[in-house]
Amino acid sequence: MNPKNKGFTLIELMIVVAIIGILAAVAIPAYQDYLTRAQVAEAFSLSDGFKVVVGDFYVDEGVLTNISNGYKGIPASTGTVGKYVDQVGLSGGVISARMGNDASAVVAGDILVLSPITHSGSLEWACKSTTLADKYLPAACK
Repeated sequence: MNPKNKGFTLIELMIVVAIIGILAAVAIPAYQDYLTRAQVAEAFSLSDGFKVVVGDFYVDEGVLTNISNGYKGIPASTGTVGKYVDQVGLSGGVISARMGNDASAVVAGDILVLSPITHSGSLEWACKSTTLADKYLPAACK
């Protein structure tokens, strides 16, 4: 009599483990990059409220040099925070959002800067960072 084998052989199990390891080696870094980009996007979105205030100020005053945190109800830089952003500052119309310690170690402490550019009475925004890698910047900054 020849008994029937049931279950998986050792080589089959080793192949499955190897495939799972290869998939994890690709997926984990990609997911970490995705999470970091989402955290930086929070800084960009928290800056949106400041863009409106700066735009209103520019329409009323015609200049941007005098606007900063605390002016006409603009919150203090530490008053605007998020889960991954520990402050959003405003000085001379330039908005700076600093990533907090809860952000990914790759971007913690880095600063996203939004600078207004005046064109014939309207504002456009230049987004940049000297510390954040370009791959983490929102699409609007590229």
